[in-house]
Amino acid sequence: MMMLNLQDSKLILLKDTKALIVGASRGLGKTILETFKDRGASVVGSSSSGKNNTLKSDVQEKASAKTSVRDARVLMDGLNTLVYSAGIYGPIGKVEDINWDEWMNTISVNLYGAVNMCRHALPTFIAQKKGKIIILSGGGATKPMPNFSAYAASKAAVVRFAETLAEEVKEHNIQVNCVSPGSLNTDFMETAIAAGPESAGQEFYNRMVKQKQEGGDSIQNAADLVAYLASEESNHISGKLISAVWDDWRNLKDIKPDMYTLRRIDKDSML
Repeated sequence: MMMLNLQDSKLILLKDTKALIVGASRGLGKTILETFKDRGASVVGSSSSGKNNTLKSDVQEKASAKTSVRDARVLMDGLNTLVYSAGIYGPIGKVEDINWDEWMNTISVNLYGAVNMCRHALPTFIAQKKGKIIILSGGGATKPMPNFSAYAASKAAVVRFAETLAEEVKEHNIQVNCVSPGSLNTDFMETAIAAGPESAGQEFYNRMVKQKQEGGDSIQNAADLVAYLASEESNHISGKLISAVWDDWRNLKDIKPDMYTLRRIDKDSML
């Protein structure tokens, strides 16, 4: 019998995966799509622009989201994985100064869009008693982000949504998780720099400029984590927010209920 080397193992890691990657035309979403393909998955990408061979889809519209899920399922003759990588920073500045319509649109794209896509993918997953949902979160979910209130609020909300959905669908063998990818050199960084120190805040602006000069966290590492959470190897992980940078995600075995979740930490829970 021929033994598989490590590279061969990686290539077949997702051989039974049929994934729809939302927000796949650029940045991290595009890297995730390419990583899934390299590991043997069948993949369809969607985006608001429809560029780079992705389905053009508006995650905020019920009919558009439903159509993209249906088309992906037809193209791949099935669907068992949904990755939601679409997202925007939204308005940058003080709450009292920013454009209210832009603030609400950020909540719509980052939170409602994720929920909308899940709603249309879930009937297929439930019927086949199998499914993976991975939603890209970010630093806004776990710490205050002054001048980025819409982004931070939406990302915290989407993590709690994922935790809640994981409980709702666990009896159907569906795992739902969020990924914090780290500080990546993508359009998000460029948007913050373009906003300038007055809107973004001097400290955050300086950090983004330094990150651009020195390079950010590995975008491939984040994509590898998403691929891991889409694989059968992670069936024991659900309802969690995993950091690509800070967590030893390749060795997550015995996970206590409150680990890798949004929880209040008090003196008793730390004993």
